[in-house]
Amino acid sequence: MIDHVRLVNTDDKGEISVYAEGLIEPPNFKIEDQGKTILIKDIRPVQIEEEADLDKVCSVEPNFTSYRVQIPGNKNVYISILEGNLYSDGFKGQLNVKVEDGIIKLSKPTDQVRVKLNTGSVIVKDIVNARIDAETNMGILNTDLKKEAPEKHRKNLVDTIGKPYPLINIRAIMANIYLYGQKG
Repeated sequence: MIDHVRLVNTDDKGEISVYAEGLIEPPNFKIEDQGKTILIKDIRPVQIEEEADLDKVCSVEPNFTSYRVQIPGNKNVYISILEGNLYSDGFKGQLNVKVEDGIIKLSKPTDQVRVKLNTGSVIVKDIVNARIDAETNMGILNTDLKKEAPEKHRKNLVDTIGKPYPLINIRAIMANIYLYGQKG
């Protein structure tokens, strides 16, 4: 599991760098720079079956590493991880995120965001301008962007807030979606 990945921008001509906190093992993801596109991919093998003699009771809590990934501005970033949490505040560049299980927390989106999440939560805060297309199958969608009374069991939202750019596209299965405008 990737406990915590925080995306931050460097200047447009900067290099990609990764800083790790609490590193015990080598990172279980790789970063590929393909010019205007950056790929961040999980490199752990997918486990189909549990080991027969695996003890179900864990007496030691695992220590997962937190990462800060610095990426030059205006890059297209594709992230694909099995399990983990992703955070970003004001990241400049397109984000395409696919996570099986985790929390995705974004603030002040300035470029296109596409998220696919199986289980967990997607939280997008400080939305000023955006064309939003968000849907969850078995979770809830909570927002303060609409002026009318909130729906108790909302599953989708298609709306434009301010100017119609950037696009925020979220597809979730068993995950909750939280969309909030800028306060103040």
